[in-house]
Amino acid sequence: MACSSSQDFKLSCEDGHSVLSLNNEMGKEENNMTEGMEFSTPPQLDISTSASVMMMRSYFDFLYAKALCEVKTMTVRKNCYGCQTNHPSQREHDCLMICDDEEYQLEFYFEDMLKEVDENAIIRSWEEMMAISNITPEMVFLHKRVIESKDFLAIMKTDQWKAKMKKFGAYNYTDRRQIVSL
Repeated sequence: MACSSSQDFKLSCEDGHSVLSLNNEMGKEENNMTEGMEFSTPPQLDISTSASVMMMRSYFDFLYAKALCEVKTMTVRKNCYGCQTNHPSQREHDCLMICDDEEYQLEFYFEDMLKEVDENAIIRSWEEMMAISNITPEMVFLHKRVIESKDFLAIMKTDQWKAKMKKFGAYNYTDRRQIVSL
């Protein structure tokens, strides 16, 4: 089966392998750039490998959401005018006024909470969880190298990720069965 996208470029596919051929601009002679080399299709992830990666990422998200819940009260009180000035009136304590609405707290103080989270502690906890999991040490090592990267930690904090953390951060993450929902 041959696929052609232009006169100068020809891609032929045989038995799942690709062979690249290029024609010169004049079309006089055909230059086979591969000279018998075949490019195989990219390897497909094994289901167990893909599931392991998803599981490792879910554990990391779980630990991050748990850490956000742990710093939430401290962050709310740290930003409360009444707590800062030791005001005797409860009306001046924003932390008491919004204590029933955890979603509001997460929305309002989320960026401050992110600054308070100790990412190194999350990585250490993640390593402990992975040590007792059935994921191969090689996979854990590779994924650990990724999550330790400051670039990854900055890039992962997309608006979609933040929305997920806000949504699930309002719940108690002590039950490990909730990891699946992350």
